[in-house]
Amino acid sequence: MASNLNLDELRVILYGHPDPDKRINAGSRVVEIYVQKGRYSDLLGLSFNEKLPEDVRVNAGSRVVEIYIQKGMYNDLLDLSRDERLPEDVRVNARERVGNAVERVVERYIQESRYDSLLGLSYDERLPEDVRVNAGSRAVERYIQESRYDYLLDLSRDEKLPEDVRVNIREKLKDLAVQMAGKL
Repeated sequence: MASNLNLDELRVILYGHPDPDKRINAGSRVVEIYVQKGRYSDLLGLSFNEKLPEDVRVNAGSRVVEIYIQKGMYNDLLDLSRDERLPEDVRVNARERVGNAVERVVERYIQESRYDSLLGLSYDERLPEDVRVNAGSRAVERYIQESRYDYLLDLSRDEKLPEDVRVNIREKLKDLAVQMAGKL
């Protein structure tokens, strides 16, 4: 049924047909078309539309979450996770997947040698603790390679950083001190 219809016809069914199953089927096809055409704001609009079947809203919202992950748009995922106008399933999915989007950003920052930006992620208290620790630890590794010991010592005292990052810095500096003392 739905595969022979164009987008406008599918939207008519989605928004006005009395049979909920036909609306859901048409909605699924509309979501696929929007994904294929890169109409991400329209997908988000479907997810926000409380007049649509819940299945369609969740499907559209889940696709938006996947797109945001692929693009490393963790701030947008955080926004979705807190937006009460979205279905609970979409909010939970967004919240649980923030780390995946941040990991994309971490990899990009490493490739671009943006270690201060990488460290900045570890200060972002909106992010899950394990994500913050991972970002901070990756920045610390680079700062050690660059012999930025004074900076690391300052960071080890910065209480805005996760405790695990500060402990990691202190342990690494201690290990370096022992290695250097052995060369005396």
